[in-house]
Amino acid sequence: MDGHPELDIHVCGIDHDTAPQSCREVFLLDRDRCQDAAVTIRTRMNAAGCVVLSTCNRTEVWVQGGQGGDPYRAFCNALSIPRAQYEQYFYHRSGDAVARYLFELACGMHSALFGEDQIIPQISRAAAWAREVGCSGPVLERLFRDAVTVAKQVRTAVRLSEADETVVRHVRTLMLDFLHIDTLRGVPVLIIGSGEMARMLARLLVEDGASVTMTIRDMEKASALIPEGCNPAPFERRLDLLGTCSLVVSATAGLYHTLDLDSIAPRLTDPTLFIDLAMPVDIDPRVADLSGATLIGLRDLDCDRPRRDAAVAKAEMFIDSRLAEFFEWHVFRGAVPLIQRLAGDAAGDTLWRLQRPLRRLGLSSEQFHEICGAIFDSSRKAFAHQLYGLRHTEGNGPDKFPLVVKKSEEFVD
Repeated sequence: MDGHPELDIHVCGIDHDTAPQSCREVFLLDRDRCQDAAVTIRTRMNAAGCVVLSTCNRTEVWVQGGQGGDPYRAFCNALSIPRAQYEQYFYHRSGDAVARYLFELACGMHSALFGEDQIIPQISRAAAWAREVGCSGPVLERLFRDAVTVAKQVRTAVRLSEADETVVRHVRTLMLDFLHIDTLRGVPVLIIGSGEMARMLARLLVEDGASVTMTIRDMEKASALIPEGCNPAPFERRLDLLGTCSLVVSATAGLYHTLDLDSIAPRLTDPTLFIDLAMPVDIDPRVADLSGATLIGLRDLDCDRPRRDAAVAKAEMFIDSRLAEFFEWHVFRGAVPLIQRLAGDAAGDTLWRLQRPLRRLGLSSEQFHEICGAIFDSSRKAFAHQLYGLRHTEGNGPDKFPLVVKKSEEFVD
């Protein structure tokens, strides 16, 4: 943001977008290793704060202040991992932009499953672990706390994970194009999963007359979750059903593949379109290399998502508001030492001006020193309160606050 020194924060990380799972697992850290790494990195970089965030989909190191800038080198050294081997998988961020990034991250806007809220307690936990070993520091502590706060606000007011009907309509078009037909009437379709996206697609295909089989893990819930007109099937039978369908869609919220290469290869007899609507992906990416298989992922879909766009715009309003509060605090924090000195100087001057009237009161030495101490403390607090209040004065926004305090310093001097 303009008008104040840029945030001295550097971030390095590895996630589901930049690295395969095998590489991410190398940097998947438990509580003890997160804390050990934070202590080591903060010490070696002489940083004011360090937080290590580690989840199944990402690991990030946040460093504020200190020497050396980006923490990737110190992170690898702390874990005794060769830097060159994994450097290509890491991303790097710094400056004011990291504040917005963290707020968006906490809202699930950078998650594999867009809009998921499991990241909220994970960010809170990362800050708590750093705090336990004295590594968080005041700036990162406030930044992470604000990120959790705004994420909870967004979770309550906005549904970021809401499915867009445009996506399922695009999927239907892909199916028609793949089979070179004008209607899906009577065409068998296998849908693995029973979440919102899967149900929305199933209803659309049933309306078109397709013969839809939908898997579910708990058959007792089939009547409540499976749309009318679909054939429910146990999730365990998904592989047996592959040979009966040339159109297969998987849209679960699981962490593991619903269809892997070894399971599909011996069952693939006819050209089959596999559509993966899950993030993280449900279908083994290597399936795309099989003869007769066409694999399309969620990120391959070229279609508008108006519901998501509207939800993101609403979420950004909450984020913008919280960012303004954070940067106001950050600017104000930088002026605190000067305010305290000015308040102390002003209180000392007040006490000096009151020396003669106080001595005329005929107080004992003990009483005199006691009342002088009370006057100094009260005056210091009053002057500090007045200076702090300048940041809320009309025309004295966060960007101008340090200048206002500087002018006050010139006036007092």
